[in-house]
Amino acid sequence: MSNQQTAATNEEWQFTDLRQLAKQLRAGTKHIKHWFSIQIKKNWLTILLLALLVTGWQVYRIRTYVPFYESKASFVYTELHKKTYGEMIDQLNQQVQGRSYNTIAGTLHIPVEQAQHILSIEALNMYGSTLSEDITTDKSPFYIRVKVSDKNAFKELSSKIGLYLNSNPYYLAMLQRKQTSLKTEIDQLSHELRLLDSIKYQYIRSNGATRPAGTEPFNPVLLFDKSIDISKAITEKQSALDRTQSVELLNDFMVAQSPVYINKKTALLQSILLFAIATLALLLLSSIFRKNETIAE
Repeated sequence: MSNQQTAATNEEWQFTDLRQLAKQLRAGTKHIKHWFSIQIKKNWLTILLLALLVTGWQVYRIRTYVPFYESKASFVYTELHKKTYGEMIDQLNQQVQGRSYNTIAGTLHIPVEQAQHILSIEALNMYGSTLSEDITTDKSPFYIRVKVSDKNAFKELSSKIGLYLNSNPYYLAMLQRKQTSLKTEIDQLSHELRLLDSIKYQYIRSNGATRPAGTEPFNPVLLFDKSIDISKAITEKQSALDRTQSVELLNDFMVAQSPVYINKKTALLQSILLFAIATLALLLLSSIFRKNETIAE
């Protein structure tokens, strides 16, 4: 019996608490509405100007918006650090943002008219982060993301970017030293191969001759194997000599048929959110200032 009375009492307390909470919420909501109505009446002109300002900004943004095409190309590399290539692209993008179209055209060896359509160019790692900030040591591919106002600007752009990245002064100096060393090694190996060819020729000519008594038999297989090894080494070094590019294109740009336009619904929601935040901040600041003035008086 006592347990039932305790349970009933608990239920009554819970119901009373809920009623008190609901009453407090209604009172709080009423107070907030009253506060908003007072602040709006006091600051209606400022709020109207703020609405006009936000509307004007959004209209200007829509009218000056440039539809763009965006695409990514991927590249692989063998020399230097990817951070270096990211910094090179960052420098190029600075010229794009500064509208230095003659400099861009000269750097990429493209017409000025094509350079004028480039809106931005970025270098990204495989995870989509800025390449110039990537200090990891793996030689994974990287992306070049480009925005243009005319899709014809993508014509041969990937090859021009590749040439630009391969024109790094330090890489060119390193390549020259490497090629000089490889040429020296190839010359030495070629000299050895000619000597071996001469020895093989002499052996073939004297193959029927009688071997002097007491001399060790000559094994020609080792001679021919050595010639094959040297020929392979020359081929490999010649292939390395012919490789003059550190950065090579992996996947080219793929351009959509239609450009990217501004989303008007998103723009409207952004305007409403911006106006709401700015209005709330304005009302709060106005209320605080008036309260401080009242206290000071």
